[in-house]
Amino acid sequence: MTETVNAWWCETCKSREMNQAQMLEHLTEKHGIETKGLQCNRRMLLHVDGDTWFSSKYEVTINKIKLINECVSQRNEDDRMLKLYRRE
Repeated sequence: MTETVNAWWCETCKSREMNQAQMLEHLTEKHGIETKGLQCNRRMLLHVDGDTWFSSKYEVTINKIKLINECVSQRNEDDRMLKLYRRE
């Protein structure tokens, strides 16, 4: 894996995959939510640890709008889990 994935979907209106900027635009244009100073509730749905990567999936609720956020990322070189997998 070489790139980080940070994808969003709106569960409320079953939207297509979005990046973070598109998701913020979606909240404003489709749901009329002002994004400045925005607060939300976030609940982890899934976390998977790989040897050189990790993945998390969250349900994010903003003013009764439900979003799903999925992030897959490479581990940083000084990540303790990477050192554990390498037995350092």
